[in-house]
Amino acid sequence: MADDLDLYDTSNFDPERPQYSTQNHRVLRKFKSETGSIVPKEFVGLYAKMYSLHVPDNDKQCIIRAKEIKKSYIKKNVRHRQFLDVLQHQKPTKSQFRAFRSRNHLLQ
Repeated sequence: MADDLDLYDTSNFDPERPQYSTQNHRVLRKFKSETGSIVPKEFVGLYAKMYSLHVPDNDKQCIIRAKEIKKSYIKKNVRHRQFLDVLQHQKPTKSQFRAFRSRNHLLQ
């Protein structure tokens, strides 16, 4: 990574790390770490745009992404352990919540 720092946005790294730089901050087409300089312990990817990154020492840095599921629902109900259960045991999960949709959605 040190040889190719021009390809990365390392502005969210710890300022004491040698890779830290603000040169590519918010520059398009640059790779950015979702956890900064903290290394995630585990990654579970179930589908495209549905994954979980587990950082054991910092729960605020645990990242869960699930496309088309409300962020408030994810924050309150979805945990990394559920991603592991689905992957390892093929244990399905179901959720139900109400959402408003536009009229254009009904016409499609």
